[in-house]
Order: sequence, then C-alpha cells, then structure tokens
Amino acid sequence: MKKYKYSFSKLIIGLFILGIVLALACIGLNVYRFVLNINLNNEITFNDWIMIILIILLSVAFIVIAVSCFISSYCTVEDKTVILAWGIIKNKLDLNEVTEIKYYYSNTRLELVFKDESYFYIAVSPEWVDDFVNDIKLANPKILYFEDSSVSEKK
Repeated sequence: MKKYKYSFSKLIIGLFILGIVLALACIGLNVYRFVLNINLNNEITFNDWIMIILIILLSVAFIVIAVSCFISSYCTVEDKTVILAWGIIKNKLDLNEVTEIKYYYSNTRLELVFKDESYFYIAVSPEWVDDFVNDIKLANPKILYFEDSSVSEKK
C-alpha cells in the first residue's frame, strides 16, 4: 500500500494560511473581549457566552482540519478501494463500481467514472499518476484507462 502525497497549489496554501490567521484572530479577539468584560465587571449574557464559545470552537475546529490537511493528505489503493484522505477527513471509493479512468494533462486530474455514470475527480501530481493508475488497475484490471478523453486505451 503506497501512499501518494497530495500537493496543494499555492492558492490553496495561501487560503489555508489566511483562514488559520483569521481563526487565530477570532480566538484572540473573543478571549480579549471576554477578559475585558470581566475586568470591567460588565455582565456577560447567555447569548454572549454562546457566541464566544461557538466562535472559539469553530475557529479551533478549522485550525485542526487545516493543519491536518497539510500534514496528512494522500491517496492510496487498498484491496478494491481508493482511499482519499485530507487530514482527518477520509473518503473511500469502491473500485468495483469504477468503469474507467480519464487523465487530463491540462489540469492534472483523474476522473473516475462509475457504473451509474457519476464521476469523481482526483487532483494528481504528474510525478505519481502512472504509479497510482497502475495500482488501481492491479486492484481492478477491468477498468479502462484513457488520457485526455481520447478513445484510445493506454494500457
């Protein structure tokens, strides 16, 4: 079981960093507001408590998800399943339901087409796309593989 590490684009990395900075700012401002209200002996209403707690919890949840995505985002093939992991979020795709794979050079993505004609895109790194497709084909040799939506089969 080889793990194929997912690489994020610069835009996505920038958005994650911006989101983490904003989440930290939300936490800091709410803690500051809470401490300020306590020091000034202002009454903190029930709605204030709920708002402060929710903002802090949602900010922490975003930070955990974003950091875990940077640390552990990968694709792997196990038995008859493709596992896509983005940090703590995992998605499993049954390869018995996949009929074909299309690889698009223009935007380096794989399209997995299922028996019910639905599809799923996987952003791939050009360095490991051949190995990843070979792993999928080993798990289910019946899957057809096409490049750039051409009709000629590669393997």
